[in-house]
Amino acid sequence: MGQNIDPRFSNEKIHEAIEQLDREEKPLNPSRVREKLGGGDHGRIKEVLKKHASDKAQENIGEINDSLLPPEMEDTVDRLKTNLSNQLDKLAKSCFDVAMNTADLRVKSKIEEYNLQITTLEDAEKDAFESIERSDKVNQDLLHKIEQLESKNETLVAKNAELNALLITAKEQAIKLENKENEVADLRQQFGKLEGKLEALDR
Repeated sequence: MGQNIDPRFSNEKIHEAIEQLDREEKPLNPSRVREKLGGGDHGRIKEVLKKHASDKAQENIGEINDSLLPPEMEDTVDRLKTNLSNQLDKLAKSCFDVAMNTADLRVKSKIEEYNLQITTLEDAEKDAFESIERSDKVNQDLLHKIEQLESKNETLVAKNAELNALLITAKEQAIKLENKENEVADLRQQFGKLEGKLEALDR
């Protein structure tokens, strides 16, 4: 089956766009024609442009008025016209090829420019991801340190509670010791009184 061609981009439509650009005296190249059409196959537009350039050259040759030339010069003029036609055809094709190469170079340059922009964006994206990964690592390190500090704080709280318990016990022991000392002092006082009474009895 043959390839279906969009009617909007047929050879006839391409030719009409070329004729319109030619009347407007604008440069003829595939990019201009595609822009005029709003689309179309690049290769087919090039072929139609080549045919247009060749037909234009033939038309220019056909416009030469040789009706007033002597009969003996008609053969020479015909040869010159044929030679000129061939030269103009070659020149038109050469100019067209140069225009096509220039357009292709511009397209290639644009593609390279876009590729460079894409590469730059990819590098920026890579740097952003690396920065995020570094930030994640820093956050993980901070969380680990926080966990260590919380563990140390829990240990310190436990030790503080233990010390408070020991302190309470020490206070209680000190009170008991103080009471014992008071009891000993009372006993000594009573013992002294008893000793005095004994001495009084011995006399």
